[in-house]
Amino acid sequence: MNWPDSGHWNRSGLKHTLQIVFSACFAVLGIAACSILPQLQQRETGIVPSATVIPVILSPSDTPLPAVMQTDTAVFSSSPDPADCYVAIAGNPLDVAIPDGTVMDPGELFTKIWRIRNAGSCVWTDQYHISWFSGDDLGTSQTVPILENVNPGDTAEIEVDMKAPMQAGMYQSNWKICSPDNVCFGLGPEGAYPFWTKIQVRQLATATITPKPTLTPTVVVLMHGFEVLHPDEFVDLDSGDTDSDNKADIQLIEEDGTLQLSVMNNAKATVFGPGTPNEQQCSNMLYVNQSILLADVAPTTALCYKSSLGLPGYIRILGMDTLTKELQIEYITWYAP
Repeated sequence: MNWPDSGHWNRSGLKHTLQIVFSACFAVLGIAACSILPQLQQRETGIVPSATVIPVILSPSDTPLPAVMQTDTAVFSSSPDPADCYVAIAGNPLDVAIPDGTVMDPGELFTKIWRIRNAGSCVWTDQYHISWFSGDDLGTSQTVPILENVNPGDTAEIEVDMKAPMQAGMYQSNWKICSPDNVCFGLGPEGAYPFWTKIQVRQLATATITPKPTLTPTVVVLMHGFEVLHPDEFVDLDSGDTDSDNKADIQLIEEDGTLQLSVMNNAKATVFGPGTPNEQQCSNMLYVNQSILLADVAPTTALCYKSSLGLPGYIRILGMDTLTKELQIEYITWYAP
């Protein structure tokens, strides 16, 4: 075996070695490997080279970022604050069906419909439901699912099938919306206020058998309520409804600087005086279809009336403020089948 000339080996072998080392520097950025280059060059030429910076461009796949610069995308992902999801406000109107004070027969089936707006940041999916919260349990089911998605800003009409109790009286059933994780919320700030249905179950007439058969009607209180009226506001004395003037019986009006109680829709009213009238007394009063000047009515005075349905009742004046033009009343409507 012949060995190559030593001078030739030194030059070509050194050149070959330099190529290998340069390749190693570019491949792994090894500082230790690159540091021997000046020594090898000095050994061949006897000249110490000046420092030279060789730029190296690496692709992202070649060199990973240091751990301190790596980011977890989960840190920057965002989701709605759960508290912002549970916000609901009343639609216009809130009561689409069965307004407060609706009169029902004992055991009557009905469907309550509310109009409610999603004012939060989450979609109400079919995993949300309506749940009985407090008061009288009138629903045929205590939990009713929301059948369609309700996006933020949208308004939904929510239905619950209910049944009137068998006993006569006033009943109120309070409900709330519940999320899939059973967070229940109502209307207003922090979802504190439930929405409800309020009905009046009438007492059915009873018959008394005597030697001379006669029917003896039982007089019951159909409606009992309190109202604070301002000019142009009205109330239906048969149901307590204050949203529609089509069935309203009385309206507070201001004419020539004086407050008057005006009758509407064929209702009639007249001054009874002090004391508390009964159903028979108000039924037998002489009525005229005209307004009552409230300046002439003393506090606690009773007014008899016949509603637009022809039912007797009385109004008691509880207070009147001429500065704020506010009238406070109590009223009772009787029902005699």
